[in-house]
Amino acid sequence: VLAAGLILAALLHFTVQLAWRLQELLPDDDSPGPEAACATQLLVFVPLDDESLVKAEESMGALLDAWRGAWPCDGSLLMRAGATTGPPPDKRTALTVGWLGSQDDDAEALKRRVVHQLSRVSHCFARIDVLGSAALAAHALPTAESRASLGPARPGQTTWSALGVWESAAWWRNISSVDDAQRGNALFLSALARAAGRQMRLLWVPPTSRPLRPRWVSSLACEAESAPDAWIIGSPLLMDCELEGGWLPAAACCAEGSAERSEWYLGPAAVYSSHSDTFLEYVHEWRTSTLSGSRFSAALSSLLWRGYHEARQRALKPRFVASVSIADVGTERVSLDQARQNFPRAALLQTTNI
Repeated sequence: VLAAGLILAALLHFTVQLAWRLQELLPDDDSPGPEAACATQLLVFVPLDDESLVKAEESMGALLDAWRGAWPCDGSLLMRAGATTGPPPDKRTALTVGWLGSQDDDAEALKRRVVHQLSRVSHCFARIDVLGSAALAAHALPTAESRASLGPARPGQTTWSALGVWESAAWWRNISSVDDAQRGNALFLSALARAAGRQMRLLWVPPTSRPLRPRWVSSLACEAESAPDAWIIGSPLLMDCELEGGWLPAAACCAEGSAERSEWYLGPAAVYSSHSDTFLEYVHEWRTSTLSGSRFSAALSSLLWRGYHEARQRALKPRFVASVSIADVGTERVSLDQARQNFPRAALLQTTNI
């Protein structure tokens, strides 16, 4: 009798744990309905700068765990356990993890881990890639092979390799010796080249970002489609906006309706118009300016265009959109529940203090 009781208790415990696990994997009952179908194509890029495979797996594991219950696309199409086939992949969206400083074998090992963790929502992406340093450099260096891998240029299109001002192959081989800003810029430029060659917009998703609601990628794709002339759709620094006395006087960036909101520095978690020749020309200006050593997000969203004459400043202001769909709180520590309460319209949270 005692043995039977122990077995029954063990089965009950297992059933409860399984129920909680399944609940985590399914979308929230009160999640909003599916986003309208948007034609915008997005390359979702996750930048990694970890020193080892173990740390890279930890970074990606924490990020992908946060996607459970807030899947990037329609969670109602989750591939069920034991199924051999799932819904057709969304050809409008691709996922690339760029791991700077990694060896090819380690990048392949990380890819297997990522693909496994996303197996139930593989339909969210047309393809999933994990690129090591060699593959990232191939996109950045204007060689015949890298140009071919990016696809043919459209008639009249200014090719990306002609616009880019890249470092040498030797610089890429010694990437571990350069400062953090330059390493981040190298990742961004490589991601931009990859997205540009595929005529996709670039969605930069740092490993410290967290989704706040389901279908967050679909939501940001629709927002990008609604602002076709925007070069960057991102978030101003919202740190301390919700704290009493956090800003004295109140900062314009904290007010959603402020006309000055888009003039503030926009954080790196953003949608970039990598498919736009005019934006690529703007990036080229940055790379040939004295700001080339500045972090790409600060240089492109604020520092560079503020140095232009007044008429050009007015013309460029609409190119930078402060979105309510992304909330960048800087180093502020905030829980996901607090973020959803403070930023009810946001789909993605960015904080370096997670």
